[in-house]
Amino acid sequence: MNGSQAPGRPLYDLVLQLVSIASGVAPAFLAFYLLARNGEGPSAIGVDLSQPGRDVPPASLVAG
Repeated sequence: MNGSQAPGRPLYDLVLQLVSIASGVAPAFLAFYLLARNGEGPSAIGVDLSQPGRDVPPASLVAG
């Protein structure tokens, strides 16, 4: 668990944490948006569930 970034100021702390989360996922959302804009989908870069038995074990090793 992360500690408070602004002790004594809970609303400001909430805003800072939300901005931190948003900046972490923004590149992924941008990539999916750019793919959709060109008429392609996430499967164009290999993000799909066509072979979950082959994809999930290596991904879980990387994530863990």
